[in-house]
Amino acid sequence: MSAQQPTLEALRLGHRIREARERARPVDGSKPTQQWLARQFTPERTPQQISTFEMGRNIPAVSVLVELYEILHGPLTDREPNAEEFAEWLVGWTSAKSSTDATAPSALLSDALRLLENPDRHREARRVPDGPLRSLADFPGNDPLTVILGDRRESRAKSAADCLIYSGSATDAMSINLLGGHMDHTVIRSDKLLVRMPQDYLESMPELAKSNLLVIGSPAANWGARILNKDDAIFSFRIDEDVVARDETLRADDRMQDERFASVFGDLLRRSHHGDGMTTLDEDERQLIAGAEALAQTVLDGSTAKAMMNKFRSLGILDPADQEHHAQFTYGSNDFAVVTMARNPWCADGRYRAVICGGIHGPGTAWALRELLTNPERFANRPLGAVLEVKLRLDLDWPTRFEKATGFFQTREYTVEDVLENLEIAGGRDRDARKPVFRLMSKESLVSRAAFVRDILGS
Repeated sequence: MSAQQPTLEALRLGHRIREARERARPVDGSKPTQQWLARQFTPERTPQQISTFEMGRNIPAVSVLVELYEILHGPLTDREPNAEEFAEWLVGWTSAKSSTDATAPSALLSDALRLLENPDRHREARRVPDGPLRSLADFPGNDPLTVILGDRRESRAKSAADCLIYSGSATDAMSINLLGGHMDHTVIRSDKLLVRMPQDYLESMPELAKSNLLVIGSPAANWGARILNKDDAIFSFRIDEDVVARDETLRADDRMQDERFASVFGDLLRRSHHGDGMTTLDEDERQLIAGAEALAQTVLDGSTAKAMMNKFRSLGILDPADQEHHAQFTYGSNDFAVVTMARNPWCADGRYRAVICGGIHGPGTAWALRELLTNPERFANRPLGAVLEVKLRLDLDWPTRFEKATGFFQTREYTVEDVLENLEIAGGRDRDARKPVFRLMSKESLVSRAAFVRDILGS
């Protein structure tokens, strides 16, 4: 390939190669690094060449692809090469090669490639059921899609949407292009919309009420994730109930839609605006500041703004399938993320649904989103969602850590019926009699989640 940006097909082939390498288990006990793989070729190649393959910047010759596959799936890794699996590699290689070499779009070429592709393993070619989204393996489905991204928070707050929540990151959106052809049916909206506008208005918007939603980011940085996390998401971030209640108090206060009041409230959160000693203020301004101070005291409840914001992401993730409280600790070299189906609360009849993809930190969000968009079939045995652990290399610069991150499922395989049973049993017991993970959920939340799972089974 030339210096031009890799095509979507080349990126997918590179992802397949990298993933196969990282999952390999060399019989000599070596780690499956790019350097190890390069040494197995005859003649030897360089780690830099392997890197260009994995990043989609260079499409290997077909003979190199064959050798690469046999190294990763042969005696060196105590495996048997599989012709059916390699056929999928060849289809991916053909798509990548043609997308790079074709001088002009060709309907004939596109149609031929679609016929070659295995519908069970390639998202754009496979047939997904019509009707409501039933499994993450079918994502993004056949319906319109609205992506909800965390927006920038104004330094001088203009509404509740700018308060007690982190700004979204550009890295949250860097894999959206992997939607491929579905981008033609996709719109992107700011999460601030969900806080600034009343419920009846949101329910009248086709982008929300008549579309599936992809919410990118954690409740610490995306209002959509925060709103759905309470009762609508099947897998959820652990957020203490009193924190949720205080956050809802903030959003429910109509005064926060007034820019002057919101600005004063935001200043108070930063401890940079105080009413004491402001003798030049008129009575109206004094009342405004007093009201903002009272609201800040109620919402913060003796805490700080930053501490409260971090409580929306740092306490772990609740897994109703494993019945475990995952991701309670992270280190510099790892992150956790959740991909989960959720009820779309702005769709009155339940026809359209939501998917949340968020990490405790940015790398978790980025890797989980890439996994969902490039390999949705991996969720076939985790249809409602999963917790994922993401591994990072600390020897790399920050952007490269995102690019080189690897991950795996924490959640074991399950069925939809398994999750429903777990939720119904927990919802029928007093809090102290539940398994520990379900003691962290309210009865109302358990009942709501169980009802949504029943809707999925019945759709």
